[in-house]
Amino acid sequence: MASLKPYFPLSIGLVLRLLYGLWLGPDLFANDAIYYVEEAQLLLESGQTSLYWPPALIYLLAGWGWFWGLSWGSCMVFMLLWYIAFDVLLRKADHGLWPSYLFALYPVFIHHSVSPLTQLPVAVCLMAVYLLGRRKASGWLSGLLLGLGVLLRAGTASVLPAVLLRRTPSQMLSIGLGLILVVGAWLGIAAAQNDKFVPVNTANAYNFYLGNNPWTPDYKSYWLGSHDESQNPAFAGFYAERDSIFALAPSAEGQAFRDLAVKYIKSEPTRFVYRLWQRFKLFWAFDTFTAATVQERSPALAWGIQLWEMICYGLIWGWLFLGWWNQSAQNFAPLLWPICYMLPYLLAFSHPTYHLPLLPLMVLMLPRFAGRESLRLLPKKITWRQTIWGLCLLFWCYIQIEWAWSLLS
Repeated sequence: MASLKPYFPLSIGLVLRLLYGLWLGPDLFANDAIYYVEEAQLLLESGQTSLYWPPALIYLLAGWGWFWGLSWGSCMVFMLLWYIAFDVLLRKADHGLWPSYLFALYPVFIHHSVSPLTQLPVAVCLMAVYLLGRRKASGWLSGLLLGLGVLLRAGTASVLPAVLLRRTPSQMLSIGLGLILVVGAWLGIAAAQNDKFVPVNTANAYNFYLGNNPWTPDYKSYWLGSHDESQNPAFAGFYAERDSIFALAPSAEGQAFRDLAVKYIKSEPTRFVYRLWQRFKLFWAFDTFTAATVQERSPALAWGIQLWEMICYGLIWGWLFLGWWNQSAQNFAPLLWPICYMLPYLLAFSHPTYHLPLLPLMVLMLPRFAGRESLRLLPKKITWRQTIWGLCLLFWCYIQIEWAWSLLS
């Protein structure tokens, strides 16, 4: 029985995900998931995709669908394979089985383990790249996995400085070559299909514009990307300007959106800086994705899920802050990973869901911070490092309260 103990959290996680997926059924294709599945089906039928969405998940789904089809049940099994890989990597954390249990029970990770979305695969790629770096393993595999992460979500490229930190020149070269091999191959395919250079996918320019125009809400900067305000007179100018760009040739849209966003940033630099601050806060707020997904089916259950979501998020951050608080020697190098990862979202628009790939990664990194030291909440002498982490904890609490207030008001 003791030999089976490490697999208990994985078993619990798989059962919960199967029950949740079977209960949700076709609604697993809600939000962006339906677009990835439709693009995968298009790829199977015509051999091409629209280039709007990042390609990796679409191609992986198409490969899976070629054998097993693209029904919601088939796609659920496909994502459960990612969850198994996720749990295997998570057990590399130096904290026993509690991370596996917590993420097995974490509602948003349950949803992303059965719905075809990119957050969980990106988390797997980041965790694998980090663990390979900690083992000083060959850089080729790190580069290939990082390339896969970039093709899952283009913003993942921003972690490259963190990946290269403290690597030998030969490892840096092999990481770079592996990354170029994967991403470069796709860029060639996309350029041939679009008759011009495409930076992974065409949505990136539009997203940059969505977060940087006169009508973008300062706090909920994601709003225009996920909500239809076409009947709201306050946003009439946005839809008129956006539609005028959509009327251009597809090859000209990206540059037009980038030009408008840059023009606005230059005309309102103070507001751009203010929006950066607001995006930073929203990035680290608790997630509401799963509760919103089940709201129509069961409002009461949605409230329960949201409460448990907040508890799970608080437990993870409480453990992280406790570990950082008790470290004897500060090592800020691992913090470069989340700092780099969030940069693209600060420049475009932010949403709490975007922090999901970083949570398991930071749990993996915690041994670098705290090791196996005894945890002391009230040491005899509080150091300047502990003062900083204490202030960070208070600020994190403020972020959650502000976000909760914005949802209720």
